[in-house]
Amino acid sequence: MQTIYNSDRYVVMQFLAPVTDDRAPLASRSGYEIVDKATRREVFLEGALAERLRAGV
Repeated sequence: MQTIYNSDRYVVMQFLAPVTDDRAPLASRSGYEIVDKATRREVFLEGALAERLRAGV
């Protein structure tokens, strides 16, 4: 887990998790958790949506 962005209102963290299936034993799957501190809501993005977030930022 690595904090990418942190402010009074939001925090964005990146997670890297190893994939252990037969198709890609050494690959990793990343995801991003975005937390709205004021409303205490969070969302976890992975896969294509996470890659779009990364490219857009």
